[in-house]
Amino acid sequence: MNNKRLIRFLLLFSLASLACGGGFYLNKNYTLEQPDNYTLAIMPLYGDTTGFTDSVFSLTFTLDAPAEEKLLPPNEIRFRLFLNEEFNGIYKKIVIYDHSKEEKKSGPNLKNCLNNDEIIVFQEGVDNANIIIVPIELNVGHFLNYTTGNFRCRLYDLNNGDLIYDKSNDLNVNLGGEQGRRHLVLAMFSIAYSDYNKYFLDKQIYRLED
Repeated sequence: MNNKRLIRFLLLFSLASLACGGGFYLNKNYTLEQPDNYTLAIMPLYGDTTGFTDSVFSLTFTLDAPAEEKLLPPNEIRFRLFLNEEFNGIYKKIVIYDHSKEEKKSGPNLKNCLNNDEIIVFQEGVDNANIIIVPIELNVGHFLNYTTGNFRCRLYDLNNGDLIYDKSNDLNVNLGGEQGRRHLVLAMFSIAYSDYNKYFLDKQIYRLED
């Protein structure tokens, strides 16, 4: 087993001590039409200044990245957000926006919360990436020797603005303190990658091989 797969195994193995639940929306109106070589922009967790989530998010998405996939890491995007107030404001609008039930019926899109000019600015900020994964919220709390939390993220097709899915996971682990927090974040981000793999990457690879 190579080092990358060993790390992936250890991340997934950590889930054995976790209980999980959450909410899930899959856009059934979405049609996968990505180029053979595409770029995934891993957006940073908005408001987090520690850098820890950036490194974990990057780790979980780079371990088994296919050759056709180019990654734009969250720490680089965070730096651009810091330098560009307009880009930062537009990204905040995406993060705080909740698609309505009506939008989910017809197919949610970035145009629900951004105008055309804002979409162009955002696309330029992520080097015209094809796909973006957006962490919406991460909450971690402690109770006695347990650490509990939830993590929610969305995947958007930036070529047309379509929301592909919106998924949240509620988890807990029987570890407390900083060790429990790090263990929980690792597990939640690993689940986020598994969701990405299941609902996008596997379909993309199958489409290319078909």
